Amino acid sequence: MTTAQPTVVGTTAEAAEAAARFVSPATRHLLTTEGLTTALLESRAGGPMRMAHVGHRVVPPDQAPAEAVTLLGGGGPLVVRDSLIAGPARRVWSANQVVGRLDLSAEAAACLRGDALLGFALRAAGIGRRRTLVEVGRCPWPLAVPKGPVPPAAFRRYVIWHGDDEALAVVREVFNPSLVEAGWAEGAHP
Repeated sequence: MTTAQPTVVGTTAEAAEAAARFVSPATRHLLTTEGLTTALLESRAGGPMRMAHVGHRVVPPDQAPAEAVTLLGGGGPLVVRDSLIAGPARRVWSANQVVGRLDLSAEAAACLRGDALLGFALRAAGIGRRRTLVEVGRCPWPLAVPKGPVPPAAFRRYVIWHGDDEALAVVREVFNPSLVEAGWAEGAHP
């Protein structure tokens, strides 16, 4: 099986078009929802999600992923938060990277630097209620054991907004292909 390269898009409409390439309606819904990803994963898993791993580092913009820096604007230090989200039986459902601004509010910075599930933490703090989907596609599953071809995994990238016009964070979620179907419809191209 050939692993498709990420499909880079720039608008929610383009992301929805890219998501339409996936065979599974459940995957298409997961990739295009504007609600909390965790709630959808819990519904699919039949139980609660938890952080299986979280690591943070504060970096200058030139050491953060370039596409996130472009979407965030601003020039101050950024937090890069890598996490694994696991469900029942400790199975990892997603590998996530969040790149966030620390200069918008103390509450937002605390959420970005915390160890809680980010969506729930932001909601509890009254922050980040709006998201803009900017990219959907497939990429290699980052936790695959390299014993042959790496299966493609569905992923999405979106911006979480602070207030009406300040980009707070860019989130990239990559979903475990053994739990979230990543097959393309016949004739679909990345």
